[in-house]
Amino acid sequence: MKVMEAIKAELGLGTIQELRSYFGGGCINRTKAYRTDKYGDIFVKFNDNEKAQEMFDGEFASLQALLETNTIRVPKPIKVSIY
Repeated sequence: MKVMEAIKAELGLGTIQELRSYFGGGCINRTKAYRTDKYGDIFVKFNDNEKAQEMFDGEFASLQALLETNTIRVPKPIKVSIY
């Protein structure tokens, strides 16, 4: 299954379109941006390292905790998934 098909299935999307395939500044993860019918524009990070799941779970929890403070703008995490 291709990446866009996997994202579409995981998030229950009707449509998904790739917007940008490279974002500078990071050397640990691969990144892409997509436009979706359900969530609008989303930013996706990929990593095939054996510790990636643990890293992304921690990042998800941290972003969620920051978001819930309603004090600073942070991206709203949607999902962590293994592809």
